[in-house]
Amino acid sequence: MRHIKVGGTYVWSFIVIILASITSCTSSAEVPLSSQPVVTTKSTIVPVSPTTPASTTASTMPVSISWSQAAGYIGKTVTICGPVVGTHWAKTSKGKPTFINIGRPYPDPDRFTVIIWDSNRSSFSQPPEKYYDTKTICVTGLITQYDGMPQVEVKSPDQIVVR
Repeated sequence: MRHIKVGGTYVWSFIVIILASITSCTSSAEVPLSSQPVVTTKSTIVPVSPTTPASTTASTMPVSISWSQAAGYIGKTVTICGPVVGTHWAKTSKGKPTFINIGRPYPDPDRFTVIIWDSNRSSFSQPPEKYYDTKTICVTGLITQYDGMPQVEVKSPDQIVVR
């Protein structure tokens, strides 16, 4: 650093004394000025990579269960796996739902049902009642109950994986 002489004193010395005074005034401990070092720091900004969304981290991934355990998970988002034993598109019913029964066929009260409303059918490349019939699938979603039976409403084909 270059020293500039002004009136017999150095500007640099003056700056050091000012900095030392400021540091000693902000310090919580009383330390003599001569024994207190002057420390300068340099800030560095480090870019941080984006974090993984919570929905995909291992600790928040949905639990994977068998279709027969679904009734014990009402109100929870889980992945249910099992064989498709029957399908039906109720195109004349209100909302035109597609039903995919897993584990046990309709009307067995122990079945697990996947429901796809007509408004979501267009997101599937093939009719769901035909494509998933007789396959083993895993479905991820919130388990709700209808007439005492567990079900999951599927809005996207991304929620269903064929095994």
